[in-house]
Amino acid sequence: MLRNIKVYLASHENIDWYAVISLLIFFTVFIAMLIYVFKIPREKIDEIKNIPLNEKDETP
Repeated sequence: MLRNIKVYLASHENIDWYAVISLLIFFTVFIAMLIYVFKIPREKIDEIKNIPLNEKDETP
């Protein structure tokens, strides 16, 4: 099956652009998440961290 995929991808011209575009998308999302994580206020982190402890178990 992998051989069929290789043959299919090799038959397309400029297939290397898919790798470049996917790498750029990955790094863009990764950098955006890093910026978001470092900019989030400490109080919000503490609030999110304590969510499981603050809620009561409402299952019957």
